[in-house]
Amino acid sequence: MKWWWRISLLVLLFPASLLAQKSEGRGNDCFVRVLCDKKKLVEGASCLLTVVAYAPRPFLVKKKPAPVQIKNGHLRKLPIGRQQLQRVVENQYIYYALVYEQYVLRSQQIGTITLPEREFGLELHIQEVSRDPFDAFFGRSGRVRKVDVKAFSEPFRLDVVEKPKRTMMEMKRSGIQVL
Repeated sequence: MKWWWRISLLVLLFPASLLAQKSEGRGNDCFVRVLCDKKKLVEGASCLLTVVAYAPRPFLVKKKPAPVQIKNGHLRKLPIGRQQLQRVVENQYIYYALVYEQYVLRSQQIGTITLPEREFGLELHIQEVSRDPFDAFFGRSGRVRKVDVKAFSEPFRLDVVEKPKRTMMEMKRSGIQVL
């Protein structure tokens, strides 16, 4: 009868150990993404670019990247009132995300606008659990260890296309005399 309890305990704890190994196997993989609200940009139009940093643990941005210089367009940085970490699911993992910068991108000519790869310095905050059982009993949490890591954004490309021609119906509605 004693062996039955051991087997049931093993069956219950085995899936939990697999989940712990899966989350520990990620390490400190941090990355940065540039998100755009449009897939293609019309010549002379503008769009919103958002730079988001992702990390598996709470973090701060320590090293700020150099300002962005682009060709065929103009970037205007938007002020962000507050920066707050959010938890998001990305590639079936939970990450902490921070909207780091937002830009209004205005295209000046037809072609491709490219933002180069940028390097961000992040400081991860890793909570270390105390082995003393009295610490947990008295409400003392473990120490917070700070680890410096680098995160890179991928080069971002956005195609700028020609303005579409007006149709005959649009010209008639505007009041222009059409021959």
